[in-house]
This record gives sequence, C-alpha cells and structure tokens, in this order.
Amino acid sequence: MKEFPEEEKNNLKERLNIKNNDVVLVTTSRLVLKNGVKDAIKSVSLLPLNYKFLILGEGDLRAELETLVGSLTLNDRVKFLGFVSHDQIPLYFSVSDIFIRTSLSEGLGNSFLEAMAFGLPVVATPVGGILDFLKDGETGILVKPEDTFSIKEGILSLEDENFKNSIKYNAKDLVLNKYNWEIISKDFDNLLENI
Repeated sequence: MKEFPEEEKNNLKERLNIKNNDVVLVTTSRLVLKNGVKDAIKSVSLLPLNYKFLILGEGDLRAELETLVGSLTLNDRVKFLGFVSHDQIPLYFSVSDIFIRTSLSEGLGNSFLEAMAFGLPVVATPVGGILDFLKDGETGILVKPEDTFSIKEGILSLEDENFKNSIKYNAKDLVLNKYNWEIISKDFDNLLENI
C-alpha cells in the first residue's frame, strides 16, 4: 500500500473542503445506470451533515446526477471529480473512510478489491461477482440495491470502530491471500500442468 506524505493528503483535503470530523465516502465508477451512483447519492441526503461523497469517474449520467445533487442541496457534500488516473486513485483513497458502489449488476469488481487491499471498508450490493469476495459483516457490508435506507444503514453500521476495523482487516487479508497476482499465476500454472 502506497503511503502519501501528510502534506499531499492535507492539500487534497483542503482542495475538497474535507474537515477533520468528516466521514468521506468514495467511489470509482463509470457514471452509468448499472453502477447505481444515483442511489448512493440519495443515501447521502439521509446521512449526518459531516458525511461527504467523492465520485471519481465519468459517464453519460453525469449531468443527470449533478442535477440530482443540486435538487437534494448536496453540492457542498458530493463532489464530482471526473476522470482520475489509476495511479492517483490511492491518493483519494488515503483521504477517504469508506468505499461505496451500489451496483445493479457487476462483474468481478476490481475496484472493490483495490479498495479492500488499500484498507477501506466496502459497502456494496449483493450482485454478480461481488458475492465471491464480499461476505456481509466479515469482509464488507452488503446493502439492498436501489434501497437508500438500506444503504444509509449499511454506511452507519461502520461508525462502530471495532466492527469497521475487523472488516478492514478481514478484507485486506482476503485480497492479499486470495487475489494476489503471484498466487493467481501459480494457481493458473498448476491448472495448466494438470490439463
């Protein structure tokens, strides 16, 4: 996990207007219907005022989502950051507290695994490949798709520091021991030898 100088993190926090007592949600997502960004935004309106949401990514729904943010008066709490290069994403993770993506459908979910490896607890929906690695209350929090109340409750469950730390530890351990490229390549080599 890459470490960033405090000055670099503080500069980013200042630019994004993140205060010390803020809880920062982050997603890396194409802004398309299947990724459920609209539901995550709606859930922010139900959370305490110190919850902020950073959205890294572009897509066809950006204008519609920006309009939604305005209509919910969340402009100071939800930030659209557009395309962020892959090597810069860890910097944004370093100033965040929770990774969230409330997908309607999903493949393997590399973004989730990257967040887990970084040490962020993940809030997600039980769709597609997510269920292969995310066990509710163990390696992440599962919430109901298109259910803003469920999403809000899932996020708030992470206010329990011991629970949150347990999830972060379990998730990071899972990723390092099961989704590590060295392990995957060895498993693949073993598979090829047995064909």
